[in-house]
Amino acid sequence: MNYFYISLSKDVVTQHEAIKQSTLYKDYSILEFTREANEHECDVMDLVYCGHGNRDSEHVLLAIKRYTDRYK
Repeated sequence: MNYFYISLSKDVVTQHEAIKQSTLYKDYSILEFTREANEHECDVMDLVYCGHGNRDSEHVLLAIKRYTDRYK
């Protein structure tokens, strides 16, 4: 079970010890963390928390969709 975040920063750090997977898009990135991001990471990468669970968990998918629909 991992932590999912949307990064609204253009300069997202994808090589980080806590990031398991990253999916980059033009206006945002979806980041999968192995642990909860700390306050400094949230500030630097402009992270929005989307949930804790598996990538196919319904609540995680709905939270990601809620933020990504703004950029379509």
